Amino acid sequence: KAAETLELLGELYPNRSEHNNIGVAYSKAGLKDKAIKFYKKAYQKDKNQTAIFNLALQLKYKDRKRYEELLTESYQMDPNDPETLCELGRNKLNKGDETGKILLEKAFNIYKRKFDQNSMNDWEYHWFSSAAEELGKHSFAETIRNSKPKFEAEKWYNEKNLTETFQEKGLIK
Repeated sequence: KAAETLELLGELYPNRSEHNNIGVAYSKAGLKDKAIKFYKKAYQKDKNQTAIFNLALQLKYKDRKRYEELLTESYQMDPNDPETLCELGRNKLNKGDETGKILLEKAFNIYKRKFDQNSMNDWEYHWFSSAAEELGKHSFAETIRNSKPKFEAEKWYNEKNLTETFQEKGLIK
């Protein structure tokens, strides 16, 4: 429903680009082909690193060659994006290229700084723990997984003012 709503908004307000967000919503709903369609639109229109990376992930098992091209393009756009570093590092290691470990270590160090500063995004815990696992830091990977904030439903809204919503860090109005 969220993806369909975003898609409708895009039709009603075509100057407002939400293609990547629509792709994310379709991907989370398990509708991979629709996700790819919108990631491709985001790629064509915006050419931003996030859209390129998301499209690469969706094509990983559908079109391996294009996946690798997009992953390289994502890395060239932002060589410090930790998710790209993780994915590219894993891909290189799977092909027997030991430079993949250097990329994973760089991603790990970026995440570690954010972790120590308590400034990680929700999705980063998974990437960080998997990078730690890949580097053989199994007990630390478990610490990362256990550190991820737990969702508490009562924090998502304010009963006295339903126009306010709460998230783990701060208030969104």
